[in-house]
Amino acid sequence: MDRIIRDRSKEYSITEQDIKEVEERFGIHFPEILKQFYLEHSGAKIKYCRLKINDEDFYVEGLYYIKDPTVELEKVMQWDRDDGYIPNNMVLLAYDEGRERYYWDINDESVYFFDGADLDNPIFICKTICKFFDLLINAEECD
Repeated sequence: MDRIIRDRSKEYSITEQDIKEVEERFGIHFPEILKQFYLEHSGAKIKYCRLKINDEDFYVEGLYYIKDPTVELEKVMQWDRDDGYIPNNMVLLAYDEGRERYYWDINDESVYFFDGADLDNPIFICKTICKFFDLLINAEECD
């Protein structure tokens, strides 16, 4: 996973209790790979990269983190749930340069891209969060 990290944050860290609190608040269970990533890399900036999915380009600029001082996962998830545009089984994962969002499904860990202009038709990216991280690791880095 270190291969996707561009800049580590020394400003803050989270604990397993922080993760548990978010899980309880939203009625979700983070997969182990995501928990470990949050515990080891909270707030880290990742490489800006392009994913090629079925001959279509998708970009990833950053990840949402628990208790992030700039883009807090909990706050945006609450907005999503209050607005009702995103199903409650979807949990924030990442965003692109336009702040369009990637989510993972709590039922099977599938990852989807939601284009804000067409929220009714999310685009399937991959089957698991582990595969999403693999895509990031092997992605073409953009400037």
